[in-house]
Amino acid sequence: MAPWDVAVEGLGPGAKPQTDWSQSMAIAQSIILQETTNILDVVEGQQWTIVSILLCNATSDPETITVYVVPMGEEPSQATTILNDVIVERHSTQTWEHQLILEAGDSIVATATFGGNVTATVSYYAR
Repeated sequence: MAPWDVAVEGLGPGAKPQTDWSQSMAIAQSIILQETTNILDVVEGQQWTIVSILLCNATSDPETITVYVVPMGEEPSQATTILNDVIVERHSTQTWEHQLILEAGDSIVATATFGGNVTATVSYYAR
C-alpha cells in the first residue's frame, strides 16, 4: 500500500474520508515570554476544538513552560494548568495531542522561565 493510500474503516484502501466543511482548521502562534503570554482567544459566538499544542525551542538553551486553558472570566492558576513545568530541551519540540473544546471567551496562555526561547503553535478547528 502506498503512503497516500489510507484505509478508511469500512471503505478499503484509497477511499476518501468525508470532510465536514462546517469546520475550518486554523493555527495560532506566539513566542512565550516570562509574563503570561496569550496564545489563543476564542472569539464571540464560536466554539473551537483544540487538536494539538506544539512547543518548539529553536535556541541552544532549554526552557521550562507552563500552559493554561483559562475559562472566560478566570485567571491562569493551578486549577487551569494543562502542561506544568514542561522542559523543552534545546533544538527540540514537545507535542501535546488531545482534543479539547473551548467556548467563546476561553483562552490558552503560557509562561516561561526565561522567555523568548519557545514558540507555541496551537492547531484547532473553528466552528
